[in-house]
Amino acid sequence: MFTVKQVEVTNFRTHKHRVDEFPEHAITHITGGNGSGKSSIVNAVPWCLYGTSPNGVTKNKSLRRDGAPDDEPTEVAVTYSSGHETYKAVRTMSYRGSTKVNLYRIEADGSETHVAGPAVKDANMAILNTLGMGSDIFSATVFFQQKATDKFIESKPEERRVIIEKLTGITANSRALDECKVHRLANKRALDSKTVDRAGIEAHQKEVAALAKKVAKLESELTEQRATWNSLTAERRELDAKVKDARRDYQTAEGIKISLRALKARDAELKEQLDATQKRIETLQGRMNDESGEVLELSVVESMYNEKLLALQNAHTQSTNLQSALKTCESILQEAEGTIARASFESKAEAAEALKSASMEAEGLTRKLDTLRHRLSVITGIKLPEAEKSYAQISSLEGTCPTCAQPIPEKEPILNTIQSSIDALVKEKSEIVADIKETEQLQVAVNQKLTAVEAVHEAYIAAGKATKEVSRIQSDLKKAAKELKKAEAEHQSALTVFNDVKQMEELARSYEEQVNLKKSIFVAITGNTRNIKQAEATLAELPNVTEHALLRLENKLKELEDKIEETRATGTETNDKHTVAATQYAALNTQLQYELKEAEAYKSLLKERELLLAAEATLKEFRQEVSARTIPELNKFASELVSGFTNGKFIGVTITDDFNVLAHFKEGSTREAQLLSGGEFSAVALAIGLAMSKVFSGSSSSLILDEAFTAYDPNNLDATIKTIQSSMGAQQIIIIAHNDSVDAIADYRIAL
Repeated sequence: MFTVKQVEVTNFRTHKHRVDEFPEHAITHITGGNGSGKSSIVNAVPWCLYGTSPNGVTKNKSLRRDGAPDDEPTEVAVTYSSGHETYKAVRTMSYRGSTKVNLYRIEADGSETHVAGPAVKDANMAILNTLGMGSDIFSATVFFQQKATDKFIESKPEERRVIIEKLTGITANSRALDECKVHRLANKRALDSKTVDRAGIEAHQKEVAALAKKVAKLESELTEQRATWNSLTAERRELDAKVKDARRDYQTAEGIKISLRALKARDAELKEQLDATQKRIETLQGRMNDESGEVLELSVVESMYNEKLLALQNAHTQSTNLQSALKTCESILQEAEGTIARASFESKAEAAEALKSASMEAEGLTRKLDTLRHRLSVITGIKLPEAEKSYAQISSLEGTCPTCAQPIPEKEPILNTIQSSIDALVKEKSEIVADIKETEQLQVAVNQKLTAVEAVHEAYIAAGKATKEVSRIQSDLKKAAKELKKAEAEHQSALTVFNDVKQMEELARSYEEQVNLKKSIFVAITGNTRNIKQAEATLAELPNVTEHALLRLENKLKELEDKIEETRATGTETNDKHTVAATQYAALNTQLQYELKEAEAYKSLLKERELLLAAEATLKEFRQEVSARTIPELNKFASELVSGFTNGKFIGVTITDDFNVLAHFKEGSTREAQLLSGGEFSAVALAIGLAMSKVFSGSSSSLILDEAFTAYDPNNLDATIKTIQSSMGAQQIIIIAHNDSVDAIADYRIAL
């Protein structure tokens, strides 16, 4: 049972935004001048539910309100009851024409549970399941327009037959019957093409069994050969490990022996150096004893020496400064490389890409925050105040309407609906606030990530600059080294000239150097002796692996590998035999399975033929039964309706076997429906339309009559509507009409 509860339209046809309530168990009259948008309200219902419009509009974009802003969609929300459930369907169309649909179930507490969407296909199927009828049935049983009801009588007899057969399902039945005939013909051709060789199948089964035994025997041989090969392979691994250990010990011992010889040669060399140093010490000591303390007057030489000394100091300073600058640049480079290493980027380009990605993510979050804050401002500043204002206005209304002077209907359902809208807006506001908070937190994290990536990107830049600076300083260091070497040479030359003055000091320094050299040689001899003892101890601990023993192990390993290769060759031969036998088995078994399937297919085709013949008979019986039952039922119910519509002026309507429409008058005359006057024609057309609704869908709980009484006699309007109520069992009737007399009959009025 389908009834409309509420229709909300936004930017649809002539309406910017409006919400209309439709009470159950009532007649609602929608009235207004031409172009006011009366039909648009009810046309929005099938567009929302099915994506189609009963007035013939096929392009969705033509339904959009002229002048609607590009950023505002066209949207229709229809709240309806079906059975014991209440649903809300919402169809939204963007400026460019893209559409999305959502379906919600209204719970007992007024909350909404999402059922399907926004994918159009899924949501359309869900809506269809809740309604239990498609758009064709809806247009024929719920939605009535004068042009549509008149069209049936105005059509040719053949067109009337097609309409009735489509509504009864005979059209689909005919297609099914044709498909059965096509399938039966294909089935006959398939049966004619199939043959079953039972003797050949049995022979193939015996051959397959013999090949299976052969394959099993070869698999057993392969298993034994694999076990032998695995055993030999394991033995080879053990022997190979022994050979590797022996080679390693042998090579280690030989290396230690070579090192030991070198250490002993070094020991002899150091002792020779020690003897030579001792002799030089004795010689220097003798010279120091023989030299007098005479001091020569060499002021000019001393001045030259000081000049060269100053130059040497300046060269040292320049070199030291460059070394310091180099350390600073290397420190910068090390810090930048550390930052880059911690970030785990493969290249500067990857870091730049990460920076770009993080920047885009931050911008996306900023845009999302802007959108959420805008939605919040719309709800807080516009939608909630408007809803609360509407609630207050309706609450304040008492007695009669100040505009139309009609009694004000019960306010409570309307107030409850508005309160539900307010609650939904408050809920949406809370959800948006929570979403804003969550997005702000995410934005902080993304900004932190962006800062880190920017640091890595800057590190890459700093590393590049530092690398270039290091190269420059190193080049300057080379130049400074040359200058320092030159200054040292000049200083040494001056020092040589100055030797006469510093001879005794030089002798003392040489003596001291030789004494220090002697000490260092003593230390070197001591360390070398310790290394010799350590090498001898290590050599003593190693296994005594001779070259002859190592050769025996290697020959044994080669013999084992030859045996493994022989076993592998035997296994390969057996495997080849197994592959051939298995291939033959698979091919023959495949052929056998095919023959068995063909035999089963033949049986299935025989069964299919029986089913198709039975289906054809059933479909033929259905067509005959429906055709024989439907027309009399239509005639009976249409006659009852037209008699009530005309206060007994007409006693009946007949759709003949050749699909002509006849109207029967009370005085006994009969006339073709096309020859009736305007009001009589409309009454007969509406009666037949409602009869189709009754016969093809049963009792309809909701009827929408769009300009169905344009040519009606106002005196018969009351009888017509009462007849519809009593005969159709409608709980809800929605009438769009210019006729003011409808107001006297209607329970509820919507004025545009």
